[in-house]
Amino acid sequence: MKICWLLENVHKAEFTKMVLAIGDSGFDSMHWNPEWDSQNDLQVLRNLNVDTLYIFWGSLNVAHRLYLMHRNITSFCAVKEFACSSFYLAAKEWILNKDWNYSTAIETVGKGPLFIRPDDALKSFSGRVLNKISLKGLDFGVYFQDQNLPVITSSVKNLPPDEWRFVVIRDKIITGSPKFYGSDVIDSFRAREFADRAVKSFCAPEMVWTVDVCKYKGDFYIIEANPFSGAQLYNSDMKIIVKEVSSIVNW
Repeated sequence: MKICWLLENVHKAEFTKMVLAIGDSGFDSMHWNPEWDSQNDLQVLRNLNVDTLYIFWGSLNVAHRLYLMHRNITSFCAVKEFACSSFYLAAKEWILNKDWNYSTAIETVGKGPLFIRPDDALKSFSGRVLNKISLKGLDFGVYFQDQNLPVITSSVKNLPPDEWRFVVIRDKIITGSPKFYGSDVIDSFRAREFADRAVKSFCAPEMVWTVDVCKYKGDFYIIEANPFSGAQLYNSDMKIIVKEVSSIVNW
């Protein structure tokens, strides 16, 4: 069956690289129309060919919507498998925040200083350090409305700007990239070695996914895992991604 990548232009610099990589690899690409955001699923499907396999890459929200639709669209966005309360248990030997606690947003009010983030992979608010947690400090009412939103807290760790994202198929790292410019070459090599060992030691949350690694006090740790179809890919090798992911979908 024909393969076409369905792309949402969210990560601007990477979007162009992805389009070029798809074309160079002999596949087609199609842009996600922002007008489809307000359409129901059946209306969206009318814009797609039934004899084509689509692979989505773009924002987390659209990726999750398409994941739930199934049909002839492949979206790697099984968000339940990436909840911290689930993934941290699976990867407990390798994670940075071993002192994590599960709670709800309202239950954390007044506590701190702490690092706090949503438990869910859709990230109702961005992870942050707060000296004293308040609902306003979590952007309550802006990005989420439920005071009982599950959250994860842990002690504050002063991390240097050394962080990497790796793309994983099952338990195999296929490519990756530092998140920030200026990362040490040797550290990047060691981060990939670490990630390669780590992802082979527990069950993958999904067929294709990403894992973030940091260096802290001389050692490497996993920060989090994310669904591939909604992940920023930085300077990862797009041609490798297109080739490997397309081969899995068409298998």
